[in-house]
Amino acid sequence: MNKIILLFLILISNLSFGQLSLFKREEPSGEPDIHYYNFYNDIQMVEFDYLSAYHRKVNYLEQAQPRALTWEMVLGPPHPNVYIFRDRNGKIVKQFGSLDDAKLLSVEESLTKTESHNSFKSNLGSVLGFSRISTRYYPYYLLGTMDRNSPRDLGLIDSLGNVVLNQEYHIIWQGDSNFIAIKGDTNELRDLKLKIVFSTTEFNLQPSQSNSGYVDIIKDEKRGLMNSSGKIIVPCEYNMLVGSFNELGLARVEKNGKVGFVNKDGDLVIKCKYENAGSFKNGLLNVRIDDKWGYIDAKGKTIIQPKYEIGIEFVDGIARVARREGSLYYFGYIDIKGNEVIPLTYSKAEDFEKGFARVMIDDKWIKIDKNGVEQK
Repeated sequence: MNKIILLFLILISNLSFGQLSLFKREEPSGEPDIHYYNFYNDIQMVEFDYLSAYHRKVNYLEQAQPRALTWEMVLGPPHPNVYIFRDRNGKIVKQFGSLDDAKLLSVEESLTKTESHNSFKSNLGSVLGFSRISTRYYPYYLLGTMDRNSPRDLGLIDSLGNVVLNQEYHIIWQGDSNFIAIKGDTNELRDLKLKIVFSTTEFNLQPSQSNSGYVDIIKDEKRGLMNSSGKIIVPCEYNMLVGSFNELGLARVEKNGKVGFVNKDGDLVIKCKYENAGSFKNGLLNVRIDDKWGYIDAKGKTIIQPKYEIGIEFVDGIARVARREGSLYYFGYIDIKGNEVIPLTYSKAEDFEKGFARVMIDDKWIKIDKNGVEQK
């Protein structure tokens, strides 16, 4: 037993001084990820993915050594991805980009490491880390590099090495593998056959950060939302990107510093008149107007008048609220009709969980039930 305790103390000591590499994240080398894909029409594609490796390194450095000058600016532009296409005899029939030292496995060796052309890694890679980056635009792959000094270098090839989009674009985005947004002389929305479904010089387009399958439209300081077919759903007239559509089909928008909600038809269901808003719970939304919190329904009708300095979302049919007297706050709870079911007498309070909540009275935390009765 004593030996076990001694070993445990040594482990804790080592951990406290950061000496165990097991719990450390090593700095990525920046060497390219090499992918051997399945043969397709007797052609195998080998990808040297410098771009993903570059952004993995940038993400690491931004977390480990944050600095005023971004690491992308310090490291310079990434090496463009290299794609090699070869037949079953290993003969290279096409190549995009150059390698200083190509360490290719033989065809026979690569067959134990091949992977299919699919969209899983594209979706995963586009949301992890600080940098939103993808090199795979299934069924296409990115050509060129994202160099600030050479902003018209991006194009696409397919899995057989055919150039399907010339390297003459500023930005290429993919949204959920069902559309591609492209910025060149015009801003284009294309389907996966690269057919243009929408083109404009009025807006910038990019896959929505909040709503899967939609496109954020941006013009100067205004924001809106488009579907993947090029139909404008929410007009480009709001100050913030359109929020996520909730289970009621409503999304948060903001205009002139005030919050409202639109539906999926773009109708402004709840006018932009609130200073802040929380989340719909039990069919009600907590909103602040004139520095007071109250509650409205999904049609914008006021259900509980704004009269509280603090108003939190409902949990299990009960919401935590507070009034201020001088510099002190007094907490209690209301039901969905606005009845103060537990008086506002507590100096601190927490939300209910499994029928109970913690509250503070006389500098002491106690547990109460939904009737306000103290539980021992």
